[in-house]
Parts: sequence; C-alpha cells; structure tokens
Amino acid sequence: MKNFYLLIVASIAFYNVSKAQQIVSVAPGSGIPGTEIIVNIGVSGINLQQGAFQLDFGNGITIVTTQIVNPQILSARIIIAPNALEGFRDVTLLAGSNKYVGPSAFEVTKAGNFVLQLEVIPMQSLYVADFDPENVKNAPLLFRINVQNDQVQRNLTIKLHVSGAENGFLITAEKMINPAVPNGSYTFTNRDFDRYLPNKDKLELFKKTLESGKLPADVYSYKLEAYDNSIVLATDEGVNVVNNPIARPELISPGIIFGQVPEIITNKNPFLQWFSQAAQNEIAIYPVFPGQKTKEEIFLNRPVYKVSDFVGNSLVYPSSAEQLEEGKTYAWQVKGVNPSSRGEQTFFSEVFWFTVAKLDEPIQIFQQLLIDPLDINTTTFTRTKITAKALDKNGLLADVTNQVQWRVIPSDFGSITPDGLFTSTGKTGTCAILAIYEKEQIYTTVNVRFVPSSGGWNMQMLLKELFGTK
Repeated sequence: MKNFYLLIVASIAFYNVSKAQQIVSVAPGSGIPGTEIIVNIGVSGINLQQGAFQLDFGNGITIVTTQIVNPQILSARIIIAPNALEGFRDVTLLAGSNKYVGPSAFEVTKAGNFVLQLEVIPMQSLYVADFDPENVKNAPLLFRINVQNDQVQRNLTIKLHVSGAENGFLITAEKMINPAVPNGSYTFTNRDFDRYLPNKDKLELFKKTLESGKLPADVYSYKLEAYDNSIVLATDEGVNVVNNPIARPELISPGIIFGQVPEIITNKNPFLQWFSQAAQNEIAIYPVFPGQKTKEEIFLNRPVYKVSDFVGNSLVYPSSAEQLEEGKTYAWQVKGVNPSSRGEQTFFSEVFWFTVAKLDEPIQIFQQLLIDPLDINTTTFTRTKITAKALDKNGLLADVTNQVQWRVIPSDFGSITPDGLFTSTGKTGTCAILAIYEKEQIYTTVNVRFVPSSGGWNMQMLLKELFGTK
C-alpha cells in the first residue's frame, strides 16, 4: 500500500503526483459563498507540526481552525465569504521555510448543485481492541463523508453499504439529516452514523472477528448513497485494503546478528530457534568463506542445509545434513511464507552467524537457562509475571529474573519490565518473550486473544463501534 494519503472519490480534487513533497488532495474540492465547511488536505512527504504551518485558500476564504489528523492529513474549517469570487483557486501550505501549492485545488461555486463525497483513509490493519466500547469518538477514522445540499430543503438519508471482495456484503449504515437546509453543508465520519443493518448471514464471520481480535484481511468496498425519501440524489464509492501485515521472523539462536563478532558454538548439531508468525518457513544455512564481508556474497554460496515448507519455530540441525566443520563460520536466515488472495507473501529475518569451535579451543560452558511459564495464554491489556532461573553444574537453581535481558518479539505486542512483568497491548495473535542471560537465551510463546471488557462487548457493540453508531 502506498504511504501517502489516498482519496477515492469521483468529485474531489486530486492529482497525479510522485512521492515527492506535495499537496495530493483536497476534499471537498468545492464550496459555495456564505458557507462554513471542513476541508481535508492530503499531503505526501511534508513534515507537519501543529502550529508550525499556515494555509491559504485565497481572497474571500477565512481559515478558522486547523488540525493535523495524521501525518498525511490536515483538516481545516473554513468560511467562504458571501462575496467570494466564483472559480478555481490554488491552495497554499506554508510549513517552516517551505511553500507547497495545490494548483486549482479548490473551487468556489454558486449554490444549486447537490454534492455527495466519500473520502477513504487507508488502514492496513484493524484490531477489535482499537474500538473503545465506552467512547465511540475514539474509534479509528476510516472515512469522511461530505454532503452539500442544493437550494431545496430536504429530509436526507445517507446510506453506506460495506462489502468485502472475499466475504461479500456485510452491513449497511445510515445517517439521517432531517432537515437538510437549502445550501447546507454537512460533514461526518464513520463515528457518526445513527443506525446499522448487518447482513444476518454474516453473523458467524462477525463472531470469528471477535474471537480473533482483528478484521479479516480483505478488499473492503464502500458504496455511498444519498436519498430524499425514496429518490436517489447522488452516489459515490471508495475502497480500503486491510491485509493485516505480519512481522518478519526473528532469530533467537544460535549466533549473533551478521556484522558483529560471530558467536562460538560447540555443538555440530545446533538447536536452531526463531520466532515466526508465518504459516510456513524456509530455513537456510550457508558457509561463510574467508574474505566474504556482505550478506549478498554469502547468499551466493551453496547452502549446507535448506528446508522449505517447515511448520514450527525450532529444529535440531539433522545428522543427515552436511556436517558442520570445526573452525568454520556459518550464516543462517529464515524466510516466512504466507499464502494470500493476492499470491504468496514472504518475510525475511535478519541474518545470524556463528563459528563452530575447534576442540583445542577453551570453551566456556554456560549454565542452562529456564523460563516460567514456558507457554502463556493471555488477553489484551493484561499483565503476566515471567521468571527466569539459571541451573548450575550442581543442579541448583538461582533466580536471575532481574539479571536477564528481556525482549518482546514482535515489540508491538507489549512491553516487559526488568523484573519480568509483561503487559500486552491491544494486538492479538502469537508473540515470543526472549530472555538473554550471559550468552544463553530462551523464549516463551505468548498467545494473546481479545476478550470483551466488563463494559458489555457483544456483536452489536462491535458493529456500533466499527461503523460509528451512537
């Protein structure tokens, strides 16, 4: 997905631009004299800081307030004077010492035309925990709708139909504007609908959404309609792609990240450990020859061991594979593979490397590291205590919880304090918590699921939050 703001509408101003610093869109792209409206400006590559920029729509238009919605969206409330001249005008943004211009980006038009505009804000991932059941206004901003009435007073019903390319029709949400005064201008978002009509055939899908904690990956299409009683006045459409991107695999042991001094190991059949959220993994181990200093050089070597379609997060280097030689250095990497409706998705880990010690080299034997619990099942926004212990050569255990280095992989699943207290975020799925003590390391697997809060989460609440019903 492109990293700049995208407006998928038929009647707003937007431009064919590169990823350079630009004003890329203005929505709505028009207004009539004597009205006050909210305009959203999409930008690409511009560093916006609250209070450190100025907007100008030209003579006859006053900027009342401005707000940075996110790094790609700037919102402004403007007043168009009754005597403002009709026609197109540039939108100018001053940020620091830089000046950006959207040529002919906004039009002052005479009253009389009914305008309906849908403005979609792309979201790659959506988690149920993002929707606060006690505060609809904190729901993620998915789209805005702009309505400009003509010269007739109307009783408007705005309908939004949501469908998925794979999951079909899902829901219709409705917003009443009663009455819509002549030449009135109205702006609302997915947080502001009045009621919804879910597809009852999809209740099982909604149930699975609650259980998984995130919306299914799909291409979601929005069809917007404006009715005056039973008469369709205008329509618009938009699309949002939710693909729930997966973090790349994280290597745990053996070895250390390529570029540092290789870790020395003694076992010619090492126990390889990594963390991956992918459905399948490909593991490859390459020899590192003298003089090779880059990963690209190493990847040209024939791997001593390679396995594809592997399910799991660990394996013992098999005795049937090419034997690892003393005194030689090896590098390894994991490629995660996920099937999807848009083809195979791949995710590459960092590269670790290690050296197999020679028998005559003095090797320090480290204590065995233990972690408890070894597997954790928890919920979003929950704390869990984890301990680490070291086993010495006499079989005695010592608590080293406050001495280990802790890591959460991927890091956006939560945080952990030096004394082993893990706090999960709103993200659901599987993560790992790694404990590193001296040169030994071990990890515990954490399964995080979404559980309705005491506030009464249920299917209606999910739909209410997702589509903004009050």
